Amino acid sequence: MCTWESRYDLVITITFERRASPRLSSWLKKVRDTDQRPDWMLPHVFDELRQYWNTDKFKAMSEQAKKARDSLKGGSLHTEGANTIGTITREMLGLQGIGSSRQVEALDGVQIVAMAAQIAQLTSALTELERRKVAEQ
Repeated sequence: MCTWESRYDLVITITFERRASPRLSSWLKKVRDTDQRPDWMLPHVFDELRQYWNTDKFKAMSEQAKKARDSLKGGSLHTEGANTIGTITREMLGLQGIGSSRQVEALDGVQIVAMAAQIAQLTSALTELERRKVAEQ
């Protein structure tokens, strides 16, 4: 397993979302379309993804995304191009690159739990720093 200092978490997350996430999404779409496990994917991950892709939740999300893409050909529901409201909001707040890839959530629940724990630790550390600053004043 690869590890790094916690101070690099945000940079690594942003870099992943900007560079690796689009590529991973493209690879997963190809896997879903061919329904064949590539050599780089573990068998149990492929099985879990296939189960996820067959859920009503995923099918509804996929259908909604398809309609949004189709709407771009005529009148568009999106006034800012193909970006979601969440993406537009993040860009306006200066948080470009931070987002989520719903297909990735099926890859490894343990990683999601670990990231949630890291976020909780960072939040706790920030709260403690704020408390100390107030106490010093």
